Amino acid sequence: MSKIERFTPQTGRVRKEDDSIMNVADKLGEMLGQAGSKRITTADATIPAVGYVFVAIQVTEDAVIAALVGNMSNATNITLPAGHTLYGRFTSITLTSGKVVAYQGV
Repeated sequence: MSKIERFTPQTGRVRKEDDSIMNVADKLGEMLGQAGSKRITTADATIPAVGYVFVAIQVTEDAVIAALVGNMSNATNITLPAGHTLYGRFTSITLTSGKVVAYQGV
């Protein structure tokens, strides 16, 4: 069976190589942060739930991020204005000031 034949667009289901079926729409949602979020308002390091990473950080009040651990080479001292959204894959977020919402994904 070709890869194209494995797709069933009407349902969003895909047959994987091991013959199990997954729903592409569900996986996409998980990758885009539908696995929940955490509101961060303190200077403590915040980590996502087990099995997840933070995939987006939405700034709700001007924020200074003291440290980001993840795919941005462990960035430090990032200043972001309210309304900004930062995308990536982060395993820890530490604020100096401000407020953010960090969305969990896979």
